[in-house]
Amino acid sequence: MFFVPINSIDVNILSDLFQRLNLKCLFLEHAEADAFYCFTNLMIHIRDNFMKIYDHSEFGILVRMQRFLMLLKKTDANIHYLFEKQKLKPEFYAFRWLTLLLSQEFRLPDVVRIWDSLFADQERNFEFLLYVCCGMIALQKDRLLNGSESQNIKLLQNYPQDIDVYQILEKAVELKRLYGRQIVARKIYQSGELIFEEQPLVSAQFEWNKLYKYSACECCLYPLESCEQNVRRLCQDSSIVILHPECDPNRNMPQRIVRCSKCNEMYCSTTCYQQAMNNYHFTLCQSNENQEKDQLIRHITDLWRSVHPPPETTSISLVLKIMAMLKQTDNRLALLQELQKFSQGVQSENQQFYHKLLRKEFETQVEQLRHALEQFNEQYMQLAEFKWFLTSNGFRQLLALLGRNQQGVGTSSLALWVKNCEALSEPQQATAAAAAPATSEVSQFIDAIYTKIDDVSGEFIDCEGSGLFKLQSCLNHSCDANAEIQYLHNNSTLSVVTTRLISNNEEITINYLSECDRNRSRHSRQKLLQENYLFLCQCNRCTSESAEPDETSEEESENDMEED
Repeated sequence: MFFVPINSIDVNILSDLFQRLNLKCLFLEHAEADAFYCFTNLMIHIRDNFMKIYDHSEFGILVRMQRFLMLLKKTDANIHYLFEKQKLKPEFYAFRWLTLLLSQEFRLPDVVRIWDSLFADQERNFEFLLYVCCGMIALQKDRLLNGSESQNIKLLQNYPQDIDVYQILEKAVELKRLYGRQIVARKIYQSGELIFEEQPLVSAQFEWNKLYKYSACECCLYPLESCEQNVRRLCQDSSIVILHPECDPNRNMPQRIVRCSKCNEMYCSTTCYQQAMNNYHFTLCQSNENQEKDQLIRHITDLWRSVHPPPETTSISLVLKIMAMLKQTDNRLALLQELQKFSQGVQSENQQFYHKLLRKEFETQVEQLRHALEQFNEQYMQLAEFKWFLTSNGFRQLLALLGRNQQGVGTSSLALWVKNCEALSEPQQATAAAAAPATSEVSQFIDAIYTKIDDVSGEFIDCEGSGLFKLQSCLNHSCDANAEIQYLHNNSTLSVVTTRLISNNEEITINYLSECDRNRSRHSRQKLLQENYLFLCQCNRCTSESAEPDETSEEESENDMEED
């Protein structure tokens, strides 16, 4: 049993909390012992709140109050601004909320209900308490916005007893769903520093991209063409010879390709081939040993192409691979739990994500697709745990989960060669007179290649696909993001790199918008985020630009005129 040193704790706070725990029960003779047992077990999880030496630790009270303020700013920037203006520090109200788990703010039956929700969190880090506190403030928003400093501090220190605690908990759940997924820095990161790298839980190349001979490793999407092969295909010109072939690490790629001996599927290495076989390919391999199964897989892929034309945003192969992974894994429950960790919205939002992926005019084909997947499961997978996802409602939720959480992956032999050529020219620039002609020749050649590709193949240059990344899916959007996603290894391994200095305990954010949309007006950015991601941004940049008129950017207005 763990005992907390009494001299390290505020005795008044501890005594108050202990009295709350010492409840009357049928077994009065054991009440004190039972209460002390519960108390010591509770203190194991919240002891950092009461020990000064842990004030600045991850779960110390000062850090928790700072995280509460960050969450309040994210959930309601107007209230956060008001509290700053009126100098309502969290020490005046939230300190007691967080240390005593709201035991002094509500009647005992309500406290028991709140604690039931807090203890339901298996991690027992009491992060849900922060959302409950924000929910309490949200339900008093109108009174707070119209109140003076003295009125507001009185309201916060004497929270209304007539509020239905279930309303507070419902609001907390809503806020957690909207804002609960985040990654916070635990140290200072310099600009350009790598924060973390991550391999996808599952990834797949887009179906049309693969059909048009964009050759990539079936497992990690590493490009399987040399740069010269890549350029010749994109330009439809077999006579092109690239400069500096030594800058192309894929120049001998055709000789390194590993093929599945049964279906001829291509991989960049034996490691990728073995990983695919162990995870899903043994089930999905179209080896002609079961022609009916192979034909059904091709039918599912063809149906998907018919309902999801370019530009592609996801792949039905993700669904097939998830099913095959469930079939092959030794721990099906653990894999299902991993999938459940990805963000899932309410039904109305799921419908919107679903219709973003698959337009209404394809409803008949979508139903055929769902039925084909259902048939595939019944005949070859026999996954009882997956049946619900193949019902009409479940299939929409499954596609919405992909739409919400997937991250695009792009790889290119050409891009890697260009990068190496640019690096090659840097040391030459020290002797500018000699280097200028060579550098100019390479630059002109690269420009000419991209111009011809644009004329022949358009904007589709890379091997493209998407994947589900557990950590990346927790990164929230900010129009003033402090990090970005890169693919430093030219495969599906994702890297998150800082774009500016990140402070300790600062949330790590990325920008969901494309490069060309990031400099648009606040109104235009909000419109795009609402249409594509179903939320309105309240980041620092959007808040600081809130006084701007609700007008679209000039670029967007011009595009709208062209469409008309």
